[in-house]
Amino acid sequence: MEKKTAEINGYSITQLDETTYEAANSEQKLDFLFDAEDPEEVQVSVFDSLVPTNSNREPCLGVFFASSLEEAVTDVMQFTKDNLKDRIMWG
Repeated sequence: MEKKTAEINGYSITQLDETTYEAANSEQKLDFLFDAEDPEEVQVSVFDSLVPTNSNREPCLGVFFASSLEEAVTDVMQFTKDNLKDRIMWG
C-alpha cells in the first residue's frame, strides 16, 4: 500500500497501511504511531523526536489509548513533554 496523507481536525497524518498511521508534533518534538487495528480502541505509541537511535525506531516514551483515530490524533497533538507523565501509560 502506498502511503497516503490525510487531515484530521486540522492535523496532518500519514497512513502507512490499512490500520497504521503516523504523525508528528514538530513544535513539541514528539512523534506518534497509531495502531487502529482494534475497532474498539486506537493504541498510540509516543516517541521523542530528538532521541538518537541505532535502529529504525525511536525509543517509545509510552502508550496512550483512545476510542477513535480522530480522538487519538486530537488528544496527542495537545501533548507536551512536560505533561506526558500524566497522559500516557509507561512501558
